[in-house]
Amino acid sequence: FPTLLWVLRERLSSWLRRPSLWLGLLLANLGGLPILLWNLEHNWPSVRYHLLNRHSNAGISLQNVGMLVVGQLLYITPFLLAALLWALVRFGKMYRKDKPVARFILRSSLPTLAFFYLVTLWTPEAEPHWPAMGYLPLVVGLALLYQHAQQQWQNTKWFPRFVRLAVGFPAVGLILLHLHLTTPLFVKLLSSFKYQPRYD
Repeated sequence: FPTLLWVLRERLSSWLRRPSLWLGLLLANLGGLPILLWNLEHNWPSVRYHLLNRHSNAGISLQNVGMLVVGQLLYITPFLLAALLWALVRFGKMYRKDKPVARFILRSSLPTLAFFYLVTLWTPEAEPHWPAMGYLPLVVGLALLYQHAQQQWQNTKWFPRFVRLAVGFPAVGLILLHLHLTTPLFVKLLSSFKYQPRYD
């Protein structure tokens, strides 16, 4: 949807003639259609659960602030999160200079991040992965900014180290997650904490 709005806003009429745009929209909607139909047939249980039932104790609190901050640091990792938020600030500055790419990335990421950050602050039932869709455009934007940043900070010692940490830290986490899912190693290590793997 943000892509279509961007195309219409920027008057990119050539994009409207591309089959790939309409095919992508069709596939995206077909992918969500079974969920929509199932909810329609069963009196919208998913909507009632996510919007009403699970939020009986909702309200902004310091605990929710902590859950938001700690959750993002753990899920995204401190280094990658810092890089993504830096990209957000950079595109904010470019937005004021009327750059189309900055407009697209900010409009694709900022509303989603703001919405799910606010939801996480409001309800203790929020999950750290909820804002993830807002980070995806920033990942693309980070790749666009990388070459400029590399030229600007190529003579510093901290920049290559930071890049290695930003890429390596999540990679190690992904390997550990893969080990957790495919071997009983962590299940055995966590047995003393009454860890129940069926909930994963």
